[in-house]
Amino acid sequence: ITRATRSPLAAKLLTTDLRAILLVQQQALADRNGAAYARSDQRFHHRVVEAGGNPFLSGFYASLAARHRRMTSASVWGRTAMANQVIAEHEKLIEAIARCDAQAYADLLHPHLLASHHP
Repeated sequence: ITRATRSPLAAKLLTTDLRAILLVQQQALADRNGAAYARSDQRFHHRVVEAGGNPFLSGFYASLAARHRRMTSASVWGRTAMANQVIAEHEKLIEAIARCDAQAYADLLHPHLLASHHP
C-alpha cells in the first residue's frame, strides 16, 4: 500500500475503487447474498494488491481468488456481527489510504486478517 499512499492522486483513485467495491459488499450483506459478499471481499483485497503495481504478485493473488472466497464464506458468512465488522474494518482501511497513511493501514490490516479468517 506504500506505493498508493505516496501520491494523493493514487490514493484518491484507489479509495474511489475500494469504496465502490465496499458498496457492493454492503448490498450483498443486506441482500443476504453470501456469494456476492465473498466475491466483493476478495475483489477488495485484490484491488489493494493491484495497487502495489507488481504484476507477478497480482497474478499470484488472482490465482488464490477461489480460496479467498471459500475462506470468507466459511469464516464470515452466516455470522452477521463478523460480516459487519469486516465492512467496518474495510472502511477504516480506506480511510487510512485516503489520508496517505501507510503505517495506519499496516496497523489495521494485520488484526483485520486475523479476526476475519481466524474466528
